[in-house]
Amino acid sequence: MICIFNYFSKPILWSTEHLVLLGKDFGAWHIPTYLFMISTSLIVGSFLFYSEVKRRKVDINNYFICLFIALIGVFVGARIFSLIFWNDFGFNVIIEFFNPKRSAYSSFGGIVGGMLFSYLYCRVKRIEVWKFWDIVAIPFGIGIALGRVSCFLNPCCYGTFTSVPWGIDFLGDGLRHPTQLYDIANGLFVFGLGLKLREIKVFDGFIALLVFGFYSFIRFFIEFFRAEKMIGIWTVNHVFYGLFFVFCVGFIWHKIKKL
Repeated sequence: MICIFNYFSKPILWSTEHLVLLGKDFGAWHIPTYLFMISTSLIVGSFLFYSEVKRRKVDINNYFICLFIALIGVFVGARIFSLIFWNDFGFNVIIEFFNPKRSAYSSFGGIVGGMLFSYLYCRVKRIEVWKFWDIVAIPFGIGIALGRVSCFLNPCCYGTFTSVPWGIDFLGDGLRHPTQLYDIANGLFVFGLGLKLREIKVFDGFIALLVFGFYSFIRFFIEFFRAEKMIGIWTVNHVFYGLFFVFCVGFIWHKIKKL
């Protein structure tokens, strides 16, 4: 797959099917972008999580087990949502769930799965789940940003046709919005927001609700530029992230009223 980056009328070409470095084609010695970027996000995210756990002086063993459970939930939720709402496999859904070659995941499904699994574990172990989510909210943005890098390089999750100077020809059919880059910027923004506000103590869960709320709000508008549409200009993720934003704002309002 050859992509064209139309930056001020100076196209840059690169290949996403095999590694080309300094003019040398390495052929089969390519980097599997999904696996590489997911592994990178796990390493970076775990380091940030560890730093925040140490800073807050909470039980590191229980919190890391909870993180592991949450990551299982992220995978399960992302897979299930993808197969339900973007299913083209008919009765082979269960088989495709375990298909390692299938790269499709739903980011919102991952959020829901991670929150659900961690909530259940916290209830069993009597861990304050809002405190856990406050800590997870710090590396959340970095995980999103690094994950979208793989989407950009693959390429997938691209946008609608456009004439903007930063448009990219992903499929050889014309310039499109690089919505993966928009979401990378979104992830980096909420990461910076979480770091900036992590010292603020309003109530347990405040940082998590703020980070998830801002991410959902911005993601809602990014969806207008995504290529896959449900009805007119609307996508399935408009519904997901719109409702999630309302939930975050509503919960913040509810908690503040009780202070």
